[in-house]
Amino acid sequence: MKNQKIIHQAMKLIKLLFVLLIAVLFTSFILIQSENESDIEEISEIDAIIVLGAGIWGNQVSPQLELRLKTAYEILNENEQIIAVVSGGQGPDELISEAEAMKKYLIKLGINENRIYIEDQSTSTIENITYSINILKGYKLNSTDIAIVTTDFHMFRAKMLLRRMGIKAEGKSAPNIKSIVVKNNAREVFALIKDFLFSH
Repeated sequence: MKNQKIIHQAMKLIKLLFVLLIAVLFTSFILIQSENESDIEEISEIDAIIVLGAGIWGNQVSPQLELRLKTAYEILNENEQIIAVVSGGQGPDELISEAEAMKKYLIKLGINENRIYIEDQSTSTIENITYSINILKGYKLNSTDIAIVTTDFHMFRAKMLLRRMGIKAEGKSAPNIKSIVVKNNAREVFALIKDFLFSH
């Protein structure tokens, strides 16, 4: 009887933990979706955008990163007062840093290179944001007048990390690649939970 009672209690605990896990995953997914269509409300008040990296293939931007850069280009092309920090280090299978590839891509589209600043040391989202903000501060730019450009599924976490730095930034969401929407959102759920718990 005693063993049966212990087993019964253990099963109840497992069920409770399972329900809590599902609740956390579902809540994280909803939060991610809440920023899918982020846009900049007052573009005239923005001095700078931070464009977050998304991997390159050799020395060429990946399709995901290309969508972010096209979104950044639209902002920069229509608002000449805005500068950009392109953010991303160099991975083991990359020939150059993500930031360098991003800058080259924007220049090719017609953006003046003097408006583009490189942050090429980061290896994670929190480093992307931290190092990019430090660059803006180094040029004495007000870090509160910035906007983040990243893919829709990534926007909520980027803004969350900025809020932890005391910065309430706007954002412009770039579209996701339809064929990997499920994969990207699933990965982002776990990345959000990790950063929520461990990034301070």
